[in-house]
Amino acid sequence: MASHSKHEHSERKQKTQVAHEAILLSRVISEKQTIQIAFPDGEYLIDQLRWHTHNQLGLMSGKVVNKLAIKYWEIVPGE
Repeated sequence: MASHSKHEHSERKQKTQVAHEAILLSRVISEKQTIQIAFPDGEYLIDQLRWHTHNQLGLMSGKVVNKLAIKYWEIVPGE
């Protein structure tokens, strides 16, 4: 029983992390900063993203629609 509640706790922590990332990314996009998104080989999200448009990813509106799709991103420093 103890291992079950430990699993629930880690799941909750992961969801919080995703929400935090989504908020950060939305802020960066709304401020029109340049970001770089990496899609690592071997990740399941490669196949999922083949048919995604920028709008479906949420990059146009500044909202992150597909939170799982955008896991690896960083702000590109201004030149």
